[in-house]
Amino acid sequence: MHVKYDIEYGIPEFIAISNANKHENSTLKDMKLKKGDTVTFDLGYVNYKQFHQFCSGGIYFVTRLKDNAAYTVIADNPVPPWAGNIKADEFILLAGDKAMHDCPEFLRKITSTDPDTGKNITLLTNMKRKEDSAENISMIYRKRWQIELFFKTVKQNLRIERFMAIPKMQYGHRSGYP
Repeated sequence: MHVKYDIEYGIPEFIAISNANKHENSTLKDMKLKKGDTVTFDLGYVNYKQFHQFCSGGIYFVTRLKDNAAYTVIADNPVPPWAGNIKADEFILLAGDKAMHDCPEFLRKITSTDPDTGKNITLLTNMKRKEDSAENISMIYRKRWQIELFFKTVKQNLRIERFMAIPKMQYGHRSGYP
């Protein structure tokens, strides 16, 4: 199940059901993301070409940076003393021929400490506006867990054994349908 979840209203905005062997990236085009949207996802969606498309389309993203990602630090952003869990805030450029080709954008790498576990989390985003503080970006990523709670609720309250594909029909296509 692939879900576009509206955190503000606490409801799914889009749901697509596919075989387990279909990668999550393949459903993004169906979600009809638009300029100004902010998407957040975990490592399963990491795709540098997709990041470049988000940047080109004015769509903001927040995700975790893979441990083995190669990058060059371009600039350090000062972390104010009141930044709480923020340990580092940097502008980076992905390194390696393929990564640089797929996403030639300057991105932002934020390292924060998860207050629940005490572990460091390294985030990657294209949110570089002045109003996009590292604390707010970290909070956006933490809110991603609401989708996990949604899935937990679905699993606990619905007894789904099998999804069945229903072919799309045009109204009036078959007799007896409006």
